[in-house]
Formats: sequence, structure tokens, C-alpha cells
Amino acid sequence: SNIWYGNGKTVGKLHFDPFDNLMIMVTGKKQFILFDPYHNEDLYEGHIREAQFEYDEKTNIFSRTKLLDSTSMVMSPINIDDPLDLETYPLFKHNKLHKKLTCEIEPGQILYLPSFWWHEVRSKPDEKEDQNIAVNFWYTPFYDKEFPCPECRLELNFYYKSLIDEMLVNFNK
Repeated sequence: SNIWYGNGKTVGKLHFDPFDNLMIMVTGKKQFILFDPYHNEDLYEGHIREAQFEYDEKTNIFSRTKLLDSTSMVMSPINIDDPLDLETYPLFKHNKLHKKLTCEIEPGQILYLPSFWWHEVRSKPDEKEDQNIAVNFWYTPFYDKEFPCPECRLELNFYYKSLIDEMLVNFNK
């Protein structure tokens, strides 16, 4: 689980997580813009490399020391608010026109976000406290897939498949 704390003026750009997720709002709001996981090629699935930084205490400057070869994040390079991105990423028009879902969660509400659903998260501050706090719980997904692999489709997670198979065997005894 994670605690997400900030000033409520952040955007988590378009990505997916390989875990099922429960997001609980404590203060402020979060808007989720969602796209289903069934046409990843339309969202140009890929890794965006992470960087390693060092901080110089004398100059108060961060500097990138290297790019890492891998990352755990799967991102989309698309700016979902920019119509010019349709020229750069023409497959996105399929998702932009037909498959976008938007929801907003407020304090005390919980959002269930299935694994591999694409989402961009826009945080909004609490009106009085100028902050945004949320807690989320990630857990083993019911569906799984290889990534980054735009053409790979979701399949039943082996862990759950073996449980179901075991239950069926016991049921048939």
C-alpha cells in the first residue's frame, strides 16, 4: 500500500499498473481518465526509461548521472488533451473518440481500478487545506499479461487459474 500526499496540483500521466488497485480518497479529489486494456497498440505502450540523479549540496542542483536500462512503469507518450497528438499518434483516435471513461473520487470514496487499465490521474487540492491525500492498495491481479507488449492480450493469472482448477477438482469429488 501507498500513501499519496501532495498539494493537489499533480498529474500522473497516462500509464497502467500490473496490479489490481483500490484507491481511497482521504482529502482533496482525484480525477481518473480511463481507457480499457484491450487495444494497447492504440496507446503506444512502452517503457519510459528512469533516470538516476545526484544532488549537489553546495550548489543545490540535481543532475542526471545516468539513464537506467529498465523501468517498472509502462507509460504512453500521448498527451490526451492535445489534438495535435492525433497526428503524431494516429491510432489513439480510436481510444479518444470511443473508449474514454472519466470519474472523480472525493474524500471517503473508493475506486476499484483493475490491473492494466490505462489511467491518467489528476489531483485536486482540498479547498480549505490545499492538500491531497489518498491511500491505495495493490494486490495480485485476476488478469495478467506480458509488458511492454502492445499486442499481448490479457489472460487469467496463473495463480487464480490454479485456485479455480483446484476448486473444480474438489467440487467434482
